[in-house]
Amino acid sequence: MAESYGAVSKWKEAQALYDRTSLLLEEAVELLEQSAYAAELPAMRALESQVDGAKARAHAHGILVALQGEPAVASTSADVGQMSLAPAAKRQKTLLEAPDAFERANADELIAFPPKFETVPCKPLLFDIARNGIGYPDVSSRAKAKRSWLGSSLGSSWFGGGR
Repeated sequence: MAESYGAVSKWKEAQALYDRTSLLLEEAVELLEQSAYAAELPAMRALESQVDGAKARAHAHGILVALQGEPAVASTSADVGQMSLAPAAKRQKTLLEAPDAFERANADELIAFPPKFETVPCKPLLFDIARNGIGYPDVSSRAKAKRSWLGSSLGSSWFGGGR
C-alpha cells in the first residue's frame, strides 16, 4: 500500500505506512522469537531491512518535494523564472473601442476576447418584489372541518362502523 502511495507522489502517507509496517514487523519478530517458528527470523530480519530502506527513500522524496515543490510546481518554475517585471507592451485598441482607426497590426482582433467578467445577480429582483404583492385567494370555505378522533359515536368509529 505504501508503494502505491509513493507511485502517486504522496510521500508523507507512504512514510506513515512504512512506520506502521516497521511497528508490526517488530511485534512479529518478538512473537517469532517466543514461538516454535524461530527458523523464519532471518526472513523477517531481511524484510525489516527492506522496509527501513523504503521508509528512508520515502522520507528523502518527501524532503525533495518540500524543497522543489510538487511536480506541477516544479515544471512551471522555469516559466516563472523567465518572467520580467518590465512593463508589458501596450495593447492595441480593438475595432469596437476605436472605430475611426483603420490601421491594424492584427486585423483579426475585432473585439476583446475573452470578454471581461461581469457580476450577475443570482435571481432577478423583480421576483422578490412581486412575491410581496401577490394576493392569494381565500380557500377556508373549501377546507373540511376537522373531526375529533372519537368521531360522532364512540363505538362506531373505533370498530369501523358508521361510514
